[in-house]
Amino acid sequence: MKRTLLPLLTVAASMTIIACGSDSGANAVPSPGNTSAILQPSDCEGIMKALPVQPELAYTATYDAEEDECVVVFPSAVDTSASFNFRSNLGAYSLSLVDKGSKYDYYANMGILFHRSSQPNQFTFNLRSDCKNAAYVANIPEKDSTWEAEKRCDLFTKSNKDSYIYMTQPQWSEHQAALTADGWMPIAKCNVSPFTGTICFQKQINDYIFELGYRPKEEDLMMRVEVVFEYQKI
Repeated sequence: MKRTLLPLLTVAASMTIIACGSDSGANAVPSPGNTSAILQPSDCEGIMKALPVQPELAYTATYDAEEDECVVVFPSAVDTSASFNFRSNLGAYSLSLVDKGSKYDYYANMGILFHRSSQPNQFTFNLRSDCKNAAYVANIPEKDSTWEAEKRCDLFTKSNKDSYIYMTQPQWSEHQAALTADGWMPIAKCNVSPFTGTICFQKQINDYIFELGYRPKEEDLMMRVEVVFEYQKI
């Protein structure tokens, strides 16, 4: 699952003034089981703060319930540079930014769909997944990894630019045993991956269901294992 890095675009969000600056705004690492740490699509301010870069100017980030999207506005912007610079800076941190005409997808640990706006001092967006926080909440063994995020969360490793890790057969057996000991239940029907041979596990934490999939493939003396997961609120 390879994507192309493109320049970023306009976005939008919620109604609280947020301080500008170079602070990354990353969330504190949540404890396993703390599902309140998973960002919700309506938490526009929290989503903006969790991005690796912040706009140069103060902004408001507001949730539009009717449109089900976040709207970000730069009240003091006198030109389009605030939105443009933010998009350019964010694009440098993204695993990929895919141009879909009037929309741009951001995939780095959070799956966000950004929208162009006819107003030069604002943009809108929709959060589709918060993979990094969800991985910690579910205590996924690979939680310290980077995730390529859409609705589904794919393990992303810079070394091979694909969603897999390597381990020996004994390590793979130990890995499965550790998952079961941590409360992951093997399931026969795998929804997170359509590929034959995917071994799936499920866990419920509070009002969330997590499904974790591993697709092992033998390569010489090692197992090449793809890792994906998704979650949903129930």
